[in-house]
Amino acid sequence: MSPITPTNATATETKAIEQAFQRYLDVYFTQRDLAATLALLSPAITGFGTGRDETAMTFAMVSQLYRRDIEQAPNPIAYHLRHPPHIQFLFPNRGLVNAELDLHTMVLDQAVSFYHLRLSLVFIRQDSDWLIEHMHLSLPTQVHGEDEAYPLKELEARNQVLERLVNKKTQELQQALSEIARIATTDPLTGLSNRLRIDEYLDAAIQRAQDAAYSLSLILLDLDHFKHINDTYGHLQGDRVLIELSALLSATIRPTDLLGRWGGEEFIVICPGMTLDAAVERAEQLCAAVRAQALAGLEQPQTASLGVASYRVGESLDDLIARVDAALYRAKLDGRNRVVQAL
Repeated sequence: MSPITPTNATATETKAIEQAFQRYLDVYFTQRDLAATLALLSPAITGFGTGRDETAMTFAMVSQLYRRDIEQAPNPIAYHLRHPPHIQFLFPNRGLVNAELDLHTMVLDQAVSFYHLRLSLVFIRQDSDWLIEHMHLSLPTQVHGEDEAYPLKELEARNQVLERLVNKKTQELQQALSEIARIATTDPLTGLSNRLRIDEYLDAAIQRAQDAAYSLSLILLDLDHFKHINDTYGHLQGDRVLIELSALLSATIRPTDLLGRWGGEEFIVICPGMTLDAAVERAEQLCAAVRAQALAGLEQPQTASLGVASYRVGESLDDLIARVDAALYRAKLDGRNRVVQAL
């Protein structure tokens, strides 16, 4: 029997194969429906795919490849025909369809595109249906591994690289945010907590003291005659004094206390869980430590005035600050170099 040229085929036959081809594209690529795809295959189906192991000579082998393909890439595949399919009748009951497609889908959460996919399908007419008897799929330059319908190992490797990059960028962002937070809450000269950090800590400490009914004490320290140091030795020397004073105070308080620069030459020590008597004793230690050390190489040791107050149940933060500030003011009025307990 001699082949029949396209001109020998009727328009009805051509249309029937074109519809069968279109249905195959829809159920296989768009719907990813395994059962519906297998229903379009002839029991005598054979074919070749893109992967190195994609050679099938029986219906069972073809079914296995389709099943693996859909399991590895279950998402819908958008297809685009680069040209209208070329349909040629080989015999009265067989037709050949050649097409070139572009495919776009998601595999392993990555966008994957295949360009210039070449597809050849041989259809055989069985009763009133046109079924696929042979297929050949070719994707130039695309290499798949064994047991792969798609380059899964390559995509998994790319995923691991992307995950490492994301983790690295996330870590860098967290470090940057931590550094920004540190800068925003740190006094640039002394490295102590600044007013913003102090206010945040005090708000939380007051709340805890209210909820748990435990002690909370404040020590407010002012370096005596600091203006004289700036005027006599210059502001750079004054800065050195404040830096060394910060280190001295840090070495004298508990690890659980918060030391901050309240402003200028004033420093505050927040002492959670410390009673008023214990806070007064700690303030006396601080006063003695300042008096005993010549800061920044100055000939005369410096002195400090300190006010001490403990939180009273029900009082506001502003009231607590006002009481410890008043105590500091009285220490200065009484001659400086001393500790005064708030009323």
